[in-house]
Amino acid sequence: MRMGNFIYKNLIKPFFFLMKPETAHNSAISLLKAYCKLPFHKEILKLISGEYREEIELMGLKFKNPIGLAAGFDKNGEVYDILSEFGFGFIEIGTITLLPQKGNPKPRLFKYPKELAIVNRMGFNNIGAEATAKNLMKKRKIKIPLGINIGKNTDCPIEKAYENYAAAYKILNSYGDFFVINISCPNIKDLCKLHNPLHLREIIEAILKINSKKPLFLKIMPNINALELKNCVDICLEYKIGIIAANTLPSEILSYAEIGGISGRPLKNYSENILKSIRGISKEIPVISSGGIFSVSEAKERISLGANLTEIYTSIIYNGPFVE
Repeated sequence: MRMGNFIYKNLIKPFFFLMKPETAHNSAISLLKAYCKLPFHKEILKLISGEYREEIELMGLKFKNPIGLAAGFDKNGEVYDILSEFGFGFIEIGTITLLPQKGNPKPRLFKYPKELAIVNRMGFNNIGAEATAKNLMKKRKIKIPLGINIGKNTDCPIEKAYENYAAAYKILNSYGDFFVINISCPNIKDLCKLHNPLHLREIIEAILKINSKKPLFLKIMPNINALELKNCVDICLEYKIGIIAANTLPSEILSYAEIGGISGRPLKNYSENILKSIRGISKEIPVISSGGIFSVSEAKERISLGANLTEIYTSIIYNGPFVE
């Protein structure tokens, strides 16, 4: 076990797990901000984190290893710079919407430690594209690729979704190395309807008109049916964009008490199966596999199944933030 994860599990995690989950998350963000102000904070991180290297190039970007931090932890681009020193191959921030929104009523985040799972119904709570851009403007350029995940404002009608995504992208496009179109959060009403080819083409084309040079990924739902998946893969191939498979799973599918999206260990089989299905359709499309990955060895298993890159999030809550 890396020294940093040992410290987390034995000193920090017990303290955080006494708090309500969202309070713990906000406290973690505040703690990271404070840590950045310490002298020699980078040197200390190098000492306790170690480093996993397995370089890969994808869509013109170079990654020092294939394990990234998924969107959801740093929603507003506040601490991605310090997170980039934790051993990840890339960082994805967001989800960010054009306009700020408060998200769903609290409580909206729930831990299930026995299952190594989290259920959330956050609802794209974020400070909006303009305010996030100001955060990004103040930050130094990090040494690993930065992904920016964008979503639709909850009150934006489906028919106008392409305008909403494009407007957010226009504000943020100069700050990210790659971008993610999130059409699959189960906590936003009707969002998954954007898997429809008509809406999907509108969104992709509106974004590519602004900038067609930066890599683009589509984040899909884990419970997608075969026809929807085939349509998504075909459209992504047509526009030369990648896929992130997959988002959280609606909790009612696994009969959880709380309504929301499940992440963590229960998502493992769903993510593996959708990855296999994608590779059954196309061997060429770039794929980031996300869901149920808790270690370097498990990330390597996903790569053996056909993933180009992988993402983690829930594992850092339970096991610690340093890749191992």
